Order: sequence, then C-alpha cells, then structure tokens
Amino acid sequence: MTRLSLFATAASALLSGSALAGTAVRFDHDQLGDPSYVEEIREEIKTAAEKECRAEYRGEYGSAAKTRGCIRATTKVAEAKLDEAVEQKMIIASR
Repeated sequence: MTRLSLFATAASALLSGSALAGTAVRFDHDQLGDPSYVEEIREEIKTAAEKECRAEYRGEYGSAAKTRGCIRATTKVAEAKLDEAVEQKMIIASR
C-alpha cells in the first residue's frame, strides 16, 4: 500500500502564508492499472482537499474564495503525484 500525502503547504503558502497539516490518501500501487480505481483515488483526493482547506480557512474574511483556490491548487498537486504513480505503473507493466 502506497501513501500519497496531500501536503497543501505550497498551495496554502501561495494563498495566505500559512500551512496545512496535510492528509494522507492511501492507495494500492498494484491497482493503478484499473481506471475505476484511479477515479476512486481522485475522489478521495478531492474530498481530503476540501476537508483540509475548509478547516484551514473557516471563519476568515474572504474564506470562500481562499477555500476554493486552496482546493483547486491542492487537488492539482496531489493529482499530479497520482498521475506520476500511474505512469510509472504503466511503464513497469509494459516491460
């Protein structure tokens, strides 16, 4: 089982100078060849990003816009890491 950490530190720092604690989304590297499994992981990423970002900006002035930006940025970073893992899995599988 591999763990993909959603360290939203970079996204959060760009938005407000603060850092999120981060959440781990775990996935089975061996199942990355299954598109439906990868979509499940993408949903977990989005859910985790929403949870972390909402918690980070709760009650702040302009929090809705900050939260949306954080969710987009965090999801983008985490999905790029997932895409890299999927690509590596495909390279290994093709050998």
